[in-house]
Amino acid sequence: MLSAVKNFALTFLISLLVFALCAYHIVGYVLTNLSVISGGSGATETTQPPAPVITDDKGTVIEIPDTGASFNLLVAVTDYDPTLYNYDPDTVGAISSGVISRPSVEPLPVPKDLASPRRVSVAPDSDPEDKTEEITNGENGDPQISGGFYSARYKKIRTPQILLIRFDREQSQVTFSSFPDAAYVVMDDRYVSLGDIYAKYGKQTLCDTIHSLTGCKIDNSIVIHPDGLKMLVDNLGGVYLNVPHEIPAANEAEEPINSGGQVIKGDNIWRVLSYDGEGAARDSVIVELARAAISGITQITNYPNADSLYDKLSVLVDTDFTKEAFMSNKDFIFRYSQLRNTSIEPSLRMFQFGDSRISVIDEQATLSKFSSIKREFSAETTAKQ
Repeated sequence: MLSAVKNFALTFLISLLVFALCAYHIVGYVLTNLSVISGGSGATETTQPPAPVITDDKGTVIEIPDTGASFNLLVAVTDYDPTLYNYDPDTVGAISSGVISRPSVEPLPVPKDLASPRRVSVAPDSDPEDKTEEITNGENGDPQISGGFYSARYKKIRTPQILLIRFDREQSQVTFSSFPDAAYVVMDDRYVSLGDIYAKYGKQTLCDTIHSLTGCKIDNSIVIHPDGLKMLVDNLGGVYLNVPHEIPAANEAEEPINSGGQVIKGDNIWRVLSYDGEGAARDSVIVELARAAISGITQITNYPNADSLYDKLSVLVDTDFTKEAFMSNKDFIFRYSQLRNTSIEPSLRMFQFGDSRISVIDEQATLSKFSSIKREFSAETTAKQ
């Protein structure tokens, strides 16, 4: 009996020893491999998504070359809709021709030293030529359209959405910056709202103003009117947006638009983009729209036919982003899904002016913010800009 107990104990101890040795080697192997995977330093390594793979009709893999250059694109969305409103023919003609009849007011230059003060406006925009006649509204609250009883009254053209998009190849990054149209800037020692600059002084002055505020030179610009925006969105099959607030119907022909994520079609895109009730943040909506539109345009299946895609979409907008420029940067643009996505917003400060409080872009603070995306350009990028 005693011998059996001794044999059992000996067998049990040998089993424990074998199990311990196996466990030791297994745990060591696992820890070693985990250490290799994590780099052994505890730091999190960000891995870029795999390069997109596309094929032609025969199944041959087409590789996207690593070419292109950094560029800054300004997108301005106007409220110009001649199917609904009556506008000053002189203003419309000047915008269409690109020649503004009134003298252009140059924006303040970008200071070399951010600590140096700029001139401060002491008066609002009070040019008699810019005085706006009161617009008479119809039964639905809108200004009378052409042919209406008050057809001599003109609606102002504004740019409710102004967006700077920086494609930065060196940093593999795309930065979106939305500028509030109601914010004022200093031009010629007076305050002018950003939303008025395009119709008053032209597209180039708007580009120069954004350059002055950010230090980012505008390489190309796109101006989109509501009808073009509708067709652009429909050409993309709609865009997925997070609608921040429920948008009520303006009349019996419309349906309310619920809040939350959903696909927005062309018929409703302007309602979502222009709605400013309930404190809706239109600035964030234009950024989300731009991201969704670029994602739709740069779907990898569009890459082989990028030239025809440009022809199809460019006719819907007013742009100096030529086909040649687009095709030369095609490879970089179509890597959009692999680029880091960031945003930088301008700094605002409030002023009491008479009985009203107005928001003014803080130029020094804004320049300081945008300095984070400025760097020494490569020879290729410098040549581009």
